[in-house]
Amino acid sequence: MRELQPLLQVMSQEKDIHRVLLDISTQKKDVLIYNDVSALNGIVLREEGLVQRARELETQRQRITQVIAGDLGIEQKDLTFAQVIKLCDEPLKREFAALKSELSDIVTSLGQANEANKKLIKTHLDYTSFCIRLLTDAGEGYTYNSKGGTNEEGSANFRVFDRKA
Repeated sequence: MRELQPLLQVMSQEKDIHRVLLDISTQKKDVLIYNDVSALNGIVLREEGLVQRARELETQRQRITQVIAGDLGIEQKDLTFAQVIKLCDEPLKREFAALKSELSDIVTSLGQANEANKKLIKTHLDYTSFCIRLLTDAGEGYTYNSKGGTNEEGSANFRVFDRKA
């Protein structure tokens, strides 16, 4: 059986990146609430770099687990975290168990934060769409004249923005 320490190191790095991504998601929530587009651009760029690093680490993790699975005579897709923990001696076993717990908590929190951000973005897009419709459809239908009557529809076709432009 190969040494499991490299797997622990790679997964610890993945955990650290996911923790930073969670912090960024919290910052993103505040930026979305206050509609700070320039700060959002900076956050997204930082997030993209971290996601790229997470992909690289995931590739490393898959290579390591491929070797471990081969040593065990099973397919990589069938190798579970619980099996890896069983393979370890006591000090490493505790580290893997703690890592599994932390990583699970972080990924769950990250999913919840991303879902909240997704709802905020949808709300902003819905509001923006509403404003655009309001500006492009302004004046359609009847309007009232100075005598309290209604103007004909043809005279009420004033729009803030012409949709044909």
